[in-house]
Amino acid sequence: MRTLFATALFAAALAAGGFPALADDHMSHGCAPGQTFTTGAITVSGAFTRATLPSAPVGAGFFDIENTGEAADRLVGATGDISATIEIHTMSMVDGVMKMKHLPEGIEIPAGETVSLAPGGYHLMIIGPKQPFLEGECVALTLAFETAGALPVQLLVGPIGAREAPSGHDGH
Repeated sequence: MRTLFATALFAAALAAGGFPALADDHMSHGCAPGQTFTTGAITVSGAFTRATLPSAPVGAGFFDIENTGEAADRLVGATGDISATIEIHTMSMVDGVMKMKHLPEGIEIPAGETVSLAPGGYHLMIIGPKQPFLEGECVALTLAFETAGALPVQLLVGPIGAREAPSGHDGH
C-alpha cells in the first residue's frame, strides 16, 4: 500500500511539473561533486554513475542514503527520462561467482543509519539507457521512498569503471 502511495505521489508531482530535474534532455550540467539531495529525513550524497559506451545495454547508479528520522524508510524505486526501466539490485559472491539480484521490494533504510549503494553491492540498474552517459555530465533521475516520497537527484558521471564519486567534472 505504501509503495502504491509513493508511486501515486510521484506521478502527481510529475504531472504538476514539480520536478525540474526531469527535463526532456536527461543530461544536465546542474550538479557538482559533493552535492546532497534531501526530502524529509532522507539525505542522498555522493551520487554518481559511470561513463558508458554508445551501445551499452545498462548503466548503474550509486550513492549513500542517510535516514536521520526516528523510523525506518525504504527506497522503493527510481524513474527518469534516462531509461524506461530502472531497478534496484544487489550483487553478492555465491560460491566464488558474482551474482546480481533484482530487489522488487526495495531497500530498507533503518532509522539513524546510512545505507550505501556502491559498486559490488546495492545499486540502481539502469536498463537500456537512451543515450550514453558521458564523463563530466550529469544524469537526472528521481528516487521514490516509501515514507519520504519523491527525491530528484543528479548522478555525476565519472570515468568507465569508477569505484567512487568523481571529485570534479574533469574526472580527476
